[in-house]
Amino acid sequence: MKPGKTKYNPEQFKFYTLLNDENRGIVDELCRLYRFTFQETRFIVTAARDIELLKHGLLKKFYSKLHEYISKKHTFTALRTMHNEVLNPPKDTDTDLRSTEILYDQQPADTEFSEEPDQSICVQKNDALENNTSISGFCPVMSEKTMCCRLRTIDAVTSCSAGCQYCIIQTFYNGTVQLRADLPKALDTIPIDPSKRFHFGTGQSSDSLLWGNHHGMLDELCRFASTNKNIFLEFKTKSAKTGYFLSADPPKNIVISWSLNTEEAAQKYEKKSATIAQRIAAAAGCAGRGILVGFHFHPMIYDGFLCLQEYRNIASALMRAINPDRIAFISFGSLTLIKPVITSIRQSGNGAELLKYLTARDPLGKITYPDDIKIKIFSELYDRFAEWHNKVYMYLCMEKKEIWQRVFGCCYERNEDFEKALIDAVFEKITLVGKL
Repeated sequence: MKPGKTKYNPEQFKFYTLLNDENRGIVDELCRLYRFTFQETRFIVTAARDIELLKHGLLKKFYSKLHEYISKKHTFTALRTMHNEVLNPPKDTDTDLRSTEILYDQQPADTEFSEEPDQSICVQKNDALENNTSISGFCPVMSEKTMCCRLRTIDAVTSCSAGCQYCIIQTFYNGTVQLRADLPKALDTIPIDPSKRFHFGTGQSSDSLLWGNHHGMLDELCRFASTNKNIFLEFKTKSAKTGYFLSADPPKNIVISWSLNTEEAAQKYEKKSATIAQRIAAAAGCAGRGILVGFHFHPMIYDGFLCLQEYRNIASALMRAINPDRIAFISFGSLTLIKPVITSIRQSGNGAELLKYLTARDPLGKITYPDDIKIKIFSELYDRFAEWHNKVYMYLCMEKKEIWQRVFGCCYERNEDFEKALIDAVFEKITLVGKL
């Protein structure tokens, strides 16, 4: 086919203007030569962007191979294959695992962390309830298609300044951090059946501890927990700002939980958060004061089997640093990205390595790892906690029943059964801590 006008101008697609001059020229030439369809052209522009980000502009190397193909079909198939190779680099083998153990729990016990809140916080006006903006609801990704603990949320703060590159919060809000100025009144409107037990969490719309006790927020949340003995209230965080809880006498039915990752992932994708060593030290400090703690290995980020040893190291650090009687739960969950986050990564170029191995979709349509990778990383970490299998409640977050079966050898029939098991396990620990 002789070169002619493009059927669809690649300039109309996202990421085209972000390509360097050489790669734009190659995309232009391919589109003129083969007059690809709309979907094909969009894919070619996206693939060129991924190859540029992950292979540092080596599209020319791949393009030299494309000249070997004489038909549109073969050329497009070859480009798709090359794109898959970029997103799925060769996996390491188990024999390549790092042998050195990083001592994540060697953070000095007297390390001080800043308790000063971010001065950019904006207090929301008292019209929230008049606008029917509820402070509580269910987990925003709750579904019957996956096993879900049916967490009930409390949105005391919306938006977050931690800036984790994979986080979906950045797509929900406009970047302005807002705290409920009507928090006491809003909390009192949450309906709670006194004959049942519930799990509430404050970490779905922002980091739970990042803002400290700004405007008495933690005071009110602890009051809410103390008033409702049939709930446990979870504060989920990546910070080390635990001073409020260490200097006060918080109610026994709270849990402070930390999201954990490898140190490499934390440095790359969670740059404004506490280090892994600081998180573990903060958790150990709380546990030592009789406060229940929890841990979420979520999102586990896979970059080849070499990362598994780092997750094992963190597990070992937790087992050395904290009494399992003070741990409410440990969860595992894999990286999943929604389309707006992927678009943001491709546009900014920051965190492009997160796109590797994400070649599957979960039951909710989000981009994630194939089942074999999930089963591998979950099983490796779960096995490392073997000594705690009968001491700490462990679960998978938003995963299919099939993966539960492969990792744990069992699964709940209904989300309600999962919810009850988690809540019962935590209340057992609440009772135990009260007796210690």
